Amino acid sequence: MVEASVIVPANAEQKKDFIDLQYGKKDFKHKFIQRLREMDQEYTKSFKPFCYICAKIDFEDEIKRVQQEVERKTGKSEIREEDEIKIEIGDLNKYGNELYFTLLGTQARDAVTIIEGIKMPKRDCMRFEYVCKKRRHGRSVDMPWYAYEEKILKKNDKNSKV
Repeated sequence: MVEASVIVPANAEQKKDFIDLQYGKKDFKHKFIQRLREMDQEYTKSFKPFCYICAKIDFEDEIKRVQQEVERKTGKSEIREEDEIKIEIGDLNKYGNELYFTLLGTQARDAVTIIEGIKMPKRDCMRFEYVCKKRRHGRSVDMPWYAYEEKILKKNDKNSKV
């Protein structure tokens, strides 16, 4: 005997009680991580370092501190949305500030291109190696060669003419 299964799509009334198993309910932790990802992406697009790890560690430390305070007040060990809590880690831009990092070095990166059947190295990007001063997390930023020429080399040419 052949078994067959029939899948019936849910209607709107049934869907209102559904919980998204992949993402679930968005609590303050998920919202913060989403904001962190957006900040990291902004800094990556502008070819600047951003210490995602330090920001996440500071946020988790602040959650532990607030959780301990909530436990003292209510006797419950978990933080809920209805609890009056204030999690403050300050402005996230401080994790992308130039003063937050030490530049360890730069390195020109070459990509191999084939020109008329011959493999030729072509300058692809400039890699900047940074380390954050707070917890010594390493961070590499790759700047495409065209952007490096526009930002750094032209700036140096203007300074040398003066």
